[in-house]
Amino acid sequence: MEHDGIWNMTIGLPGRVLTEDVLLTVNVMEADSKMVVLTRVENQQPSVKLSCSVSHAYTVRGCSFRDPRGKTLVATQEGESEEDPAVRYSTNISNHECSLLSTNPVESVLGAWRCAVETDLGTHYGFLSVICPWLLNDTENKDDYYLEPFLDTQRESISAVEGAVTMSCIIHAPIRYCYFEASNGTKISVAPETLSTDLKYVGSGFNAGECGVRFTKLVAGDSGTWSCHVGLVNQTGEQSIQFQVTIEVLTPKNISADHKLISIDERHCLLRIKKTSGLDLYPWIIIAKVKKHGFVTRNTTDNVFWFKQTASGANITGQQATNDKFEIQRVLLSRIDRVTRIGEHIDMSLDNSEQEELCYFISPNGEDSTIVESIAGVTVHERSIFVSCRMTVGPIERSLIGNWTLCARRTDTVIHERCQHINVTFSNNNNPSAAWHVNERPQFNHSVSLGRYLTPVVIGDGNTRSCHIITPDGEDLIITHDTNYRNLELVSLNPSTRTCSVRIGPIESWMMGEWTLYGMFRRKANNEVRLPMRLLFYDEENPYTQPYNITNLDSINRNVPLGRTITLEVTGTGNTDECEYRPPTGQRYLFNATDHFPGVTIMDVGVLTICRITVGPVDADMFGSWELVGRFSNNEIFTERRQPFYIAMGDQDEQEDTEWLPNIELVARTGQLIDITLNNMKQDERCFFDNPRGERGSEETGMSGVRIHEGSRYVSCRITIGPMEQSLIGNWTLCGNYGPGNSYERCQAVNIAWHNSNNPSSNWQVNNQRLFNHSVSLNRFLNPVVESSGSTISCHIITPNGEDLVLTPDSQYPRLQVAIRGASCAFTIGPLERWMLGDWTIYGMFRGRGIFENRLPMNLALFDENNPYTQPYNITELNRITRLIPLGVTTTVEVTGGGNIDRCMYRVPTGQVYEFNAETHFPGVTIPAVGNSIVCRLSIGPIDRNMLGEWQVVGQFRTNNGTFTERRQAFSIIEEDPEKPFIEKNREIIN
Repeated sequence: MEHDGIWNMTIGLPGRVLTEDVLLTVNVMEADSKMVVLTRVENQQPSVKLSCSVSHAYTVRGCSFRDPRGKTLVATQEGESEEDPAVRYSTNISNHECSLLSTNPVESVLGAWRCAVETDLGTHYGFLSVICPWLLNDTENKDDYYLEPFLDTQRESISAVEGAVTMSCIIHAPIRYCYFEASNGTKISVAPETLSTDLKYVGSGFNAGECGVRFTKLVAGDSGTWSCHVGLVNQTGEQSIQFQVTIEVLTPKNISADHKLISIDERHCLLRIKKTSGLDLYPWIIIAKVKKHGFVTRNTTDNVFWFKQTASGANITGQQATNDKFEIQRVLLSRIDRVTRIGEHIDMSLDNSEQEELCYFISPNGEDSTIVESIAGVTVHERSIFVSCRMTVGPIERSLIGNWTLCARRTDTVIHERCQHINVTFSNNNNPSAAWHVNERPQFNHSVSLGRYLTPVVIGDGNTRSCHIITPDGEDLIITHDTNYRNLELVSLNPSTRTCSVRIGPIESWMMGEWTLYGMFRRKANNEVRLPMRLLFYDEENPYTQPYNITNLDSINRNVPLGRTITLEVTGTGNTDECEYRPPTGQRYLFNATDHFPGVTIMDVGVLTICRITVGPVDADMFGSWELVGRFSNNEIFTERRQPFYIAMGDQDEQEDTEWLPNIELVARTGQLIDITLNNMKQDERCFFDNPRGERGSEETGMSGVRIHEGSRYVSCRITIGPMEQSLIGNWTLCGNYGPGNSYERCQAVNIAWHNSNNPSSNWQVNNQRLFNHSVSLNRFLNPVVESSGSTISCHIITPNGEDLVLTPDSQYPRLQVAIRGASCAFTIGPLERWMLGDWTIYGMFRGRGIFENRLPMNLALFDENNPYTQPYNITELNRITRLIPLGVTTTVEVTGGGNIDRCMYRVPTGQVYEFNAETHFPGVTIPAVGNSIVCRLSIGPIDRNMLGEWQVVGQFRTNNGTFTERRQAFSIIEEDPEKPFIEKNREIIN
């Protein structure tokens, strides 16, 4: 209201010395309040729920959601579900709210969403930020996803001929104002209410975050750098983004690949072809520009004479040529946008069609390689196993910037032509020599075998612009959904996923060598991520053998007195596929062999993922180099870990065969309690510990600030340190003596440091997830996970007895394992026994921009007390369906799931339950084939009165990560009278 009052306007007119003053009275009134859309995001692993609601004074008529990729998902009142293709979506609309549930989301779900809610007053918009911590790994940060409003343009470069041109930008927030700034500095404001013969607004409105303009006509002089500017409703300041606009006129130099310029006579257009070739034998289109008019086109297919030159040189014309007329079949591939800089080289190619093709290209200047023998800056390459046509453009300079066209043509009964348009622009038009950031990852030596596949991935910053593979022959292939390069397939190139992934395979012998996968990305600036790879056979002599990625561990030296026995081991994750060892003689022994090196015993490790042997009593033949090899598989990731040992003779009077477990690093704050433990080895163990000052404590002597606990099913030794204060910070050691006469010793070193040495009392961020009541059955496994961003410091599990166990991949706590991947702790608990039921907590300590703690409390209870070994399923009761159906009609009902189908069944109105795979079924029921779909589908009909009543379809499903779900769909079949249809809101009518 501060602008209310009388304003003075001073006006100066051309040719006038004096100015004119005009008084204006300004009245400022409250604007009509706009309907507010309330948004909510709920993370409930493995699902995320998005909700948008309006005031109870209004009713929701329809609703849709737009994901970060720009794809629209329509919500339905019936709560329909759909796969897309890996993510499962379920929607629902109530009177005042609509929601979307995404189950098992993937990275493409993360980022900024928009909902559109339709009421009687129009469509209103809300914006949501989706981030699922469990999907992030150590190289990822939620800041990489566009959670804050960020202006983007739908096209970074616009190329057009003189005429109507549309340009637009979008942001995930309501817009207050919007304008475009032309290359000459002119500012053009635009709004939904804009009325002009020169331009109009395009888009869904400012409330939707969309600003676009369609100009009636732009000319070549309008070319240059344009920008879009917006101000937001709830923020100060202004956001802007630049893009390139190129407007061309139809001239001999810039005519497109589909045109040829012809001579102009008064009122006539004439084209003469002196030397015809196969390239000319297809219908032509004439385009003429007439003064005071636009373009006029005419298809000459029926009017042109076709000429074919015979071997004798005679021309066949007219009716004779009709039989020789060629039909052309043209395929235009999706345009590729390629950014570059001065001095760079760019490859352009077409995949190998395995048939001889004539290759030609047209440069941005209109130079045609079928006419011009050599074009400066272009190198043409030979055909290869991957490409039919390939050329390299560069070193790049300004004359090579623009639209290129590469085509391949072959002729049989018709002419087949395919063309690829490549738009080459500078990454920075103001500084075309500027380099972008390149992240060169270390070379990955990938062991492979014939017939298998690789799927490498690179992750960049911002939207994916292009995805590339460099072959061992140096061909830089741009992989798109259109390309069909041999054994190369694009896996993901949704712009908002910021990933580039290519499926390589099936592997063949000629594919061995040096490869590079790289992606071009753009957020506020362009960036590039490169992954060099070397493909080599895991086993040259047996090239079909399952390959394992080899990890060579650091050698361990052990000084062992004669007569002692030592333990050697190598650990992995997932499942143990094979174990072997090599003693100093060099011979290799598999663990499952019948004969072994003298003195070697294979240890039973139960369900642990570990290869363990004992060597001893040690004699002179056992001194020297040993190697222990474990091969492990985990979710199709195959790893071979090689652990070398050197056994030397130790002093007989000293106990130098102490087993030192891998060091553990912990962070603490003032007042905290910290547990240090040794796993239960199922034998008596004498426990003692050393504090950071070197003072030793035991059960007999005790120590201030340390509580000593008794052993349990999980631990042989356990101490609790704290409440933490400065004297307790530093290196601690917990040891145990065991075996005959306590002759063996193992020790766990733990380094405890303040998380913030400047303020050790400060708290870190703790995310306490809701209690998860987990239905379980005996002898099965659980795989809970806690995740964050940054890197993992430590992974913990608190047992029902209150023991805080620090788990590492080397830990050997009974029935407990952990896999640490980036910023995640993935636990395996099991096989489950009754004594394991109760309250557990898993948590991880992570370091990103500070310290983060993510905790998940769990209650484990039997799914079926009477049948404790029954497989538990998490039950979902779907909304009941009512179907009014005329007699004689057939209907289909289904329930869908994810992963694999364990079981399908249905219950009929009589109450009897039938299995889908049963030999007999209820009369009128058939089980349709569903192929590879994860669905239990039932066909009922033709409907008679015996089929009326209450039905239920039940599907039990299992995902690859061990999630078991049971989905129940109840439905009623009611007879419909076609003469007197019963109209009921929200019911289904089957005709």
